[in-house]
Amino acid sequence: EMKRYHDRETLERVAVFLDFCRRAQGGSGSYWSAWVRGYWMGGPKRGATSGTPLDGAGLRGVGHALMLTAKAMEKEGLLDELVDDDCDDSTPPVPRRKAYLDLMDGLIGHFSGKGGHAPNQESYQLDALRFCIKARRLIGGKSPNEPEKDDFIGRLRRATGAVAPGDWSFVSPNGIPLEWGGYSVEYGRGQDGMYYRLWQSYSKLDFLRERARIGGDSFTHFVYPVRRGDGKIAPDVCSFLNFRHRNMVGGDGYGSVGCQILDFANPAHIRFRQIEWMDLDAEAVSRWGRPLGGNWYWSAAYGTVDSARETIRMLKRMSDPNDVLCSNVKFPMETGAPDFFWGDYVSQNVAFKDGENRVMMSFNQWNRGDKPHKDHVAYIYVRRPECIQYLRVRHNDTGSKGEEEKAWGVRSIEIGPWLVLQNGSPFDKQIFVFPKRFSGGAEILGKGKRAPSESVWLKPGETLVVKAVHPDHRGR
Repeated sequence: EMKRYHDRETLERVAVFLDFCRRAQGGSGSYWSAWVRGYWMGGPKRGATSGTPLDGAGLRGVGHALMLTAKAMEKEGLLDELVDDDCDDSTPPVPRRKAYLDLMDGLIGHFSGKGGHAPNQESYQLDALRFCIKARRLIGGKSPNEPEKDDFIGRLRRATGAVAPGDWSFVSPNGIPLEWGGYSVEYGRGQDGMYYRLWQSYSKLDFLRERARIGGDSFTHFVYPVRRGDGKIAPDVCSFLNFRHRNMVGGDGYGSVGCQILDFANPAHIRFRQIEWMDLDAEAVSRWGRPLGGNWYWSAAYGTVDSARETIRMLKRMSDPNDVLCSNVKFPMETGAPDFFWGDYVSQNVAFKDGENRVMMSFNQWNRGDKPHKDHVAYIYVRRPECIQYLRVRHNDTGSKGEEEKAWGVRSIEIGPWLVLQNGSPFDKQIFVFPKRFSGGAEILGKGKRAPSESVWLKPGETLVVKAVHPDHRGR
């Protein structure tokens, strides 16, 4: 109960937990070493721990616990009590405040120097870092291990894609998560929520909130409703573009998070939830287990409690009989929605709808943002009324620059009656000469107008999908 939030017993239990965290903490600030596995790394002989790029997913709870209770502990005198901080009977106990200052300094130093290699990892590390910094300042001021402000903001920008054109980041300018330079829809789930969480702690950094909004808009292009076996509608998600899961069919890498519903009031996200919860009354929704699902972190007790207030607000919003939600809203891929094409030149993804034909693909030739893969293979998911196709097709790449810089040329591929073009350069216009069957009779998909007859200039980063309208439109 909330009445017990700051009572003495609760605070003492939190203090016992934090006391242990300090005793178990390694000399480098974290709790695990890749070189010495399975051994105690804490006091009295603290080992040189390495930690992992995912430490923040769990250790954020250490900083968060202290941040929530620091002032109440101080009021109750708990920070002045003497505790064993190093498991060494030969050393005197220290005030709990000092033990916690050392605990936070170690964690702050670790998270300041241990970044992730994927957007989810980097977000977890930065999320944990901000909790530890806030907790440390509550009990003793600024930590000597804090990163410089410009360096920290630079990490936040690279983690969210708020960078200048051509600069490297974990996320594309359109909010598409990257792993090893390729789109990974796996990290689409909740990434926009992570950016929003960071903004809640750093509300003056408006780009964090904006990145959350942009990411939420982009993911909707890879979602489409289908009929389940029982005839009910359900949201389906393209997972074929996931770098890890290309040999797997199915899977869900997308879900709407609270900020999209409660702050941005994004109609597509509300529609996503509406489809998920269709035919459930308020009582059924309130006892439904899905909000407790997710990965190992968010389904754990800490993750569930941490997001409980937001979940309760969403449940109330989605089960309110007076809220009409967004029943008239359609996803870009949904039947009845207008034809469209959408592209992201950094993640090299394209999504387009032509009637009941839906295509989601990735040119995916980047490798850490600097060199293209040599095979130039595009990964394509085609959903037609008569069949579903998973394709791997070689694509063309034109450009006047050196081989290693061809990722900044024009990428092109023919899929049935469609020609997909994407200018990989964030700086230069590029010209593309149409193949014969697309010259003189092609239409720009969803625009209701003809494409130029012989060639087209593509703006920096521009994506274009044209459709052959004469009978000879056979292709891959």
